[in-house]
Amino acid sequence: MKAVIIALSVITILLVACAPAPAAPAAPAAPSEPAAPVVQPPAPVPTAPEPEPEPEPQEMSRIASQLQEKAAKVKSYSFSYAELPENKVSGHYYVKGTAVRVELLKQHVYEGEQYDTIYLDRVEGRAVAYCELNPVICKKEGAIFKPDFSDYDVVYPHEFMAGITAGEDRGSLTHEDAVAQNIAFERDGGFYHLIVHKFYGIPMMIEIFDNPDFKGEETGHAYREMVFNLVTEEHVTPPNGW
Repeated sequence: MKAVIIALSVITILLVACAPAPAAPAAPAAPSEPAAPVVQPPAPVPTAPEPEPEPEPQEMSRIASQLQEKAAKVKSYSFSYAELPENKVSGHYYVKGTAVRVELLKQHVYEGEQYDTIYLDRVEGRAVAYCELNPVICKKEGAIFKPDFSDYDVVYPHEFMAGITAGEDRGSLTHEDAVAQNIAFERDGGFYHLIVHKFYGIPMMIEIFDNPDFKGEETGHAYREMVFNLVTEEHVTPPNGW
């Protein structure tokens, strides 16, 4: 009996020794590091456009200034007017102060009546038509009708000269048998070339170009057959009123 107990004890010991050892507990996982925040690049700051450089101020040359002073002394004048680029004379103008007489190149008809002369009052902005130049055709002594003032009012060279604030001397020339001066300047995007009577200071031609080379087709005004300081009040006053 004792031998049996010993044998069982030995068997038990052997079984325990041969049993697999219990697995060790798993080590806790290391905590993951937080992801680095995504840094957005700063939005570009809009920049204001570079300002356009200021144009160089234009100056009035000594000669241009002298011509302007001469023009201010002219009391009256007359001219044949043509608009550029057509360059066709539309009438002969007599100017004294704010009163103007326009002699048309040919007879016109209004409601059966001939007329050939227009008087302008530039203060009141009014016009009146007469028939005066051809006594054979002109039958009516009084006013014929009142045309639209703007149809006959033009750019007057003495006023244009008074309004310029810059002028570059471009040399002298002979224009329509008169000694004249070339004056050039830029204004409101246009490039102006003036042919100015050297003695009286009044523009004889105003040309306007779209480029500083003064080339290509121009617009403007031509004043031909100019005569100075001979227009009287009688020339520019309607004979039978307005």
